[in-house]
Amino acid sequence: MTAAAPPPALSREGLARRRALYARAAAGAALAIAAAAALALHAASRVAPAHALWAWLALEVAFVFVWVDKLHRFSAQPPEQQPSGHDGVAVALRFKGLRKYFAFSDRYLKLWFRDADKSLIRRGNVLELLSYGFWYSTADQVTARGDMPFLDSLLSLLQSETGIQLEEGYTPGLRYMSHLWDALPASYRPLVFYAFTESLGALTRAMLWAAGFRRHDVCGRGYYTLEAAPWSGPASAGGQRGAPVLFLHGVGGGVLPYLGVIFNFAASGRAIIAPEYRHCSMRLTDDIPTVEDLAHAAHTFMAAMGHERAHIVGHSYGSLVASRLVQLHPDAAASLTLLDPVCFGMFMPPLLYNFLYARPCSGSLLQDLGMYLVSRELHMTATFCRRFMWSDYNLWPEHLPANLLVMLSGQDLLSQADDILAWLTAETRARVLFDPEARHGCLLMRPDRQARVLAEWLDMAAGADARAAAGAPAPALRRGGARRSSLGGVAPRRASVSFKLEAQVLPLPRALTSDSASTSSDSEAEARDAAAAAAAARQAARPRSAGAAAAPGGAAREQLLPAAAAAAAAALAGRKGQLGDSASIDLGALAFARGYAGLGDGAAAALPAGLAPGGARRHGLARRRGAAHFEGW
Repeated sequence: MTAAAPPPALSREGLARRRALYARAAAGAALAIAAAAALALHAASRVAPAHALWAWLALEVAFVFVWVDKLHRFSAQPPEQQPSGHDGVAVALRFKGLRKYFAFSDRYLKLWFRDADKSLIRRGNVLELLSYGFWYSTADQVTARGDMPFLDSLLSLLQSETGIQLEEGYTPGLRYMSHLWDALPASYRPLVFYAFTESLGALTRAMLWAAGFRRHDVCGRGYYTLEAAPWSGPASAGGQRGAPVLFLHGVGGGVLPYLGVIFNFAASGRAIIAPEYRHCSMRLTDDIPTVEDLAHAAHTFMAAMGHERAHIVGHSYGSLVASRLVQLHPDAAASLTLLDPVCFGMFMPPLLYNFLYARPCSGSLLQDLGMYLVSRELHMTATFCRRFMWSDYNLWPEHLPANLLVMLSGQDLLSQADDILAWLTAETRARVLFDPEARHGCLLMRPDRQARVLAEWLDMAAGADARAAAGAPAPALRRGGARRSSLGGVAPRRASVSFKLEAQVLPLPRALTSDSASTSSDSEAEARDAAAAAAAARQAARPRSAGAAAAPGGAAREQLLPAAAAAAAAALAGRKGQLGDSASIDLGALAFARGYAGLGDGAAAALPAGLAPGGARRHGLARRRGAAHFEGW
């Protein structure tokens, strides 16, 4: 097989800029180390070693009480362990839409139930797990909401498709990975450990200062910025250079391990914005922000710096922030680059199991030690075990930007790289770099891998900026333009991949989900009205509590749903503007509400012909091949 021509690499000026960044950073590191050594020698000359040792031991004893107090505060359960406005049915249907690529298997269940014996995992236990996973609730709470019949039907579908056999009943006391409710799996770190991590932070600051970066402290969070190089390319018609790079680092040592990657992107001549997250850098702090907090903060800082859009790059934990950022502020993403992402398929067990529950056993002593030091650190466990709303941070198909680059490591213990690769190459336009032998974080120690990522990114970013400067729309997420390359010594190959509108997460009728669908609304306002009406219809279709189990087909729902369906039909009738994903989801929810609540034919009469349900059963919906109607699972 002939290798595809590699994308363009750095120019001669870019290579010179990268060498200068490395040289200046090395000088900054040498200066910082020399200053620290001089300070230590001065202190040693003024204080007897024995006195210094006893003083440090006293500090270590006092720190034990500080650590215990922090553990108590971080362990407290927040008032709400559920995203605002959360819809468990919508999340479950999103999962259902991706089950073709992410296998629901016996091993899947075994890991979720903490390596429990298969014979102990019964149907009631799995329903309890799914209630927690999709609703952040107990099975009793899901039953009270009126959603248990739906969940029971979903489990029946999964069993029929996979052949998994589950005994009826329930095994009391069988534990699953309920990370939001479990005690924090933190282990003690002495004060000297945090003194070391703080010194790494100071070293990072010195190196970036020497390399020309400026530090901004905003609301207790640090941001490093580097201005665009004067030779970064001709200005666009609007007088603006290309969009800056927003780099979001992962867990561990903060920004320091990523300096090589950051300098590679800086060598392109673009402005750089690199937030620093103390809470996932194993540094002392009382601020444990959520991923959503960080996404909003990054967008606000971008705007304050005068940037409307950025090329977003996230590694590991940074991919979660990047995912939430493109969901909340899609117009802010000129492109999205995800390195060792953990934001795909978060309903699969590897991330929680291998990071928080299992003993590290990768076969590499160094990697296992590093995993243990990071994953059991107090601030890290608080980050992943409190207010960590996976369904909001997972990057779902409808949120993927047109310009997307993903680098996967085949031996990544925190994600199912093979499943993600299969999905991306079958359903998206993403540029995918795959190294079957690499482990999570291997990129940081492999300059050759960094160079390959940079080359792909330069090609993608140049195209994205050129289209933006010309006012041209981003390419549609359709079949035929994607690329997959191997980083493991196999010749790169082109792959015909696509983002199918069928992969919109709720199962809509084929009339609305074919690749050539042009369903539209007369205006965005009509689409929003239809979405709001359908959402209200779905809300009305559910009983509020166990005591309010309104009979299917109640008068209030009978009056509301036909009106909602009529609004949806009006929005679908036009041909001028594309109907948004949110409206599509709520139209699916409207059809679900009709099948679930047993509504009369009034709602169906108001629907377009392609959407009208036929023979709907009560507890679920599915798309029959060649027919646009819903039926029981």
